Amino acid sequence: MEITKIEQQLKNTARYNIYIDGEFVLGVYDDTLLKYQLRKGDEITAEKLAEIRAYDEYNYGKNVAYKFLSYKPRSIKEVKNKLTYKKISKESVDKIIEHLKKYQFLNDESYAKMYLEQKTNSKGMGKSMVTFKMIDKGIDKEMITKVIDENYPEEKQIEAGKKLIEKYLKKKQKIEDKNELKKKCYQYLFSRGFSYSVIEQILKINEDDK
Repeated sequence: MEITKIEQQLKNTARYNIYIDGEFVLGVYDDTLLKYQLRKGDEITAEKLAEIRAYDEYNYGKNVAYKFLSYKPRSIKEVKNKLTYKKISKESVDKIIEHLKKYQFLNDESYAKMYLEQKTNSKGMGKSMVTFKMIDKGIDKEMITKVIDENYPEEKQIEAGKKLIEKYLKKKQKIEDKNELKKKCYQYLFSRGFSYSVIEQILKINEDDK
């Protein structure tokens, strides 16, 4: 097989189209071109072509992951899903994930701590809701339990719930029936992921403050 043409792509000038025996075969990054010193007229074997394809896919996947991570921190599952969506092979995805973990671009425990702090401070989420959301992000259940136990004890849950219910009550000032209001407060806090025992303490503190 012979490389019959190498042309720079118009939309992405860092990539080049490789033609073999007159047919387009693959696109590669400029560093792949340099690494393998690909030139028009070179003879190339199927094995070498497969090696080039795998190397370029790995580099392409790394670039996708770096860009994806540049917007905000992500979990391992989120990065895997992104790479899979971009049609990166499982072998390359696994290598990319290991590379990102090695250089601390990916760390699910650090991500879980950041996510917990963000959601409990800005969104007022209870323990069960933030647990469910972290499971959805692909965080290991044992790790979630560890992070929550160490960083979101009951007193912090009560504090978060108290702030949440104060805002909620301002919107429900027209409700005069105390029992109905208390029921709605229970339902609201429960929907935000707070346990009944924590809700009891939140509402008791709220009553005592009046």
